Amino acid sequence: MATSHRATSPAPPRPQSPGVGGVPLSSAIGDLLRFVLSSNAAATPADEPASFPLSPSYCARLLDDGGDLCGKLAAGIVQCLEEGRLPGPPVAVGIPVAEEGPEEREWEAVLLEKGAELKLMYNAVDFELHVQEPYFTQLRAEAKTVEGRLATGDYNRITQGSLLLFNKCLMLNVEAVRKYSSFSEMLQAETISNVLPGISSVEEGVKVYRKFYTEERENSYGVLAISVSKPSAQPYIIMTDILAGLRYDGLGRLLGMAKTAGTVPDGLPPPRSALISSCMRLHQPNE
Repeated sequence: MATSHRATSPAPPRPQSPGVGGVPLSSAIGDLLRFVLSSNAAATPADEPASFPLSPSYCARLLDDGGDLCGKLAAGIVQCLEEGRLPGPPVAVGIPVAEEGPEEREWEAVLLEKGAELKLMYNAVDFELHVQEPYFTQLRAEAKTVEGRLATGDYNRITQGSLLLFNKCLMLNVEAVRKYSSFSEMLQAETISNVLPGISSVEEGVKVYRKFYTEERENSYGVLAISVSKPSAQPYIIMTDILAGLRYDGLGRLLGMAKTAGTVPDGLPPPRSALISSCMRLHQPNE
């Protein structure tokens, strides 16, 4: 049975100051791929897009066993984008190598076209930030429209018009930046539901920020209210298009799986843990 995967963002460490400048695609592709697969693994028949050809169980299996297959898939995508071509077919004993056809050319075109879009998007990033759940999901759903940060370091360089990247997956435009002397003042002025959805009082909201910033630092630097909006173009949408364009066979190609007449379309190698368990059972006679 496939493991259940929540549709949440990766949880990298929260930095003291935002990353500045464009983000290399190779450093983001793994987190982006995991996020898209997790989102589709958690999809129900009601919200599963009809145009997306991969089943939730297939996406979940790509994430299982420590993410080995997901990592291999991410490396295959990066290799294709760096070399400008689809990796060659796997060589297997007894299986003739088929000539490249229209299907393979279609996979390559999807990867190179959508990969170029991703590169442009990540190159345009001005600042890279990280947020924990549930704040990432709230930002993505546009329920949270103000991000509060301590007014220190490169956060002070964020201005109206800056493009922010959250957790390698979500792009947000900065509409305005306002400075306050305290989180309490910010929460009252910005309306708490815009800053911390689900928090009912300013006092409770201040306790949330106290987990990240001491009162002494707050008093020393002040705080920033970064008002954001969500553009329609998003990295996770482009990655979804890539997976939809490759489908099972194209992903199998990137995973180094040989395709034969009897290949199961959504077949994947068994998890490493299952192989180890099977081998161990051979050496453990029943008592």
